[in-house]
Amino acid sequence: MRRSILVMLCGLLSLGISSPALDRAIAGGTQAEAVIVAHSRQFQKALAKGDASGCLSLALPNATWFGFTGEDSVAFPAMVRLVKGGSLNTGVVVSREVSSYGTAAVAHEITHSGPEELSPVRRSLFWTQHNGQWKLAHIHSSPYQAWQKEIARFEEQDQQETPKPGGVVFVGSSSIRDWKTLQQDFPATNVIGRGFGGSELIDSIAYAPRIVTNYQPRAVAVYAGDNDIARGKKAARVFRDFRRLVEVIHRRSPQARIGFIAVKPSIKRWNLWPEMKRANSLIHQYASGHERIAYLDIATPMLGTRGMPREDLFVEDGLHLNRKGYELWASVVRSWLTDR
Repeated sequence: MRRSILVMLCGLLSLGISSPALDRAIAGGTQAEAVIVAHSRQFQKALAKGDASGCLSLALPNATWFGFTGEDSVAFPAMVRLVKGGSLNTGVVVSREVSSYGTAAVAHEITHSGPEELSPVRRSLFWTQHNGQWKLAHIHSSPYQAWQKEIARFEEQDQQETPKPGGVVFVGSSSIRDWKTLQQDFPATNVIGRGFGGSELIDSIAYAPRIVTNYQPRAVAVYAGDNDIARGKKAARVFRDFRRLVEVIHRRSPQARIGFIAVKPSIKRWNLWPEMKRANSLIHQYASGHERIAYLDIATPMLGTRGMPREDLFVEDGLHLNRKGYELWASVVRSWLTDR
């Protein structure tokens, strides 16, 4: 994926004109990326308003959009006709990550599109410098494909028995999926388990309208970030994605309480604990300043007297929890749910 992005960016560079001054100005990428974030927001705002001239002002004359209407690339003038006609469902951007490569940059976005904004879409905006300005050269859109089978399975369950509003949704990765005793651990609570193993925070963001907020929950317990860091993401990105998830949930369920179950220290991933601990610290600090957000500290009691993960809490793989581990988690989450 990264190679294909770089190949495309190299092609886009031929469309732009850069100067030594501009190259020096964007050294390190941070300034360029800030500009691209601002331009991408401006483009989305113009789309949402049906402002055709605003869209065109940010793009190269020969800019294209792949995946806009089916499989073919559409030239921007054709896209603008749809914008003017008000027939374009622009969706809502729920995630945006920007990377710059000299005089080219890409903004990777996830949008909630379609009827009722329930369909997650990946969208990449490729920018290049042209006559000293950043211009949009190409957009690539495609459905968000990850975890489709798992989400469809949840929706099938909902059709068979629709969860009652006002429950508590547990969402996240395999530690939620494998929590088979949720109802037993919270007998007086309408619990809804929506864990899909191997997932990251970005996946919960993408599918939140279909597996979280659609249940009109009174509370949401989140466990994610573990896999994110194991796959190379830094603490700052985990923190940023959690904030985005909070925004997505509170956009549709503004009164819902959200509890972040701390990224756990595990035997298998002990080498990653320093980064995980940093992510926990950032989220703990963030939660302390928000009334409806809580940091659920399961990490501290999972460490033994020597500061290492307690072996008695894990199954053989040293990563997932045994019954005793889930009993520990349940006690922490239960205290949060009963603390009004």
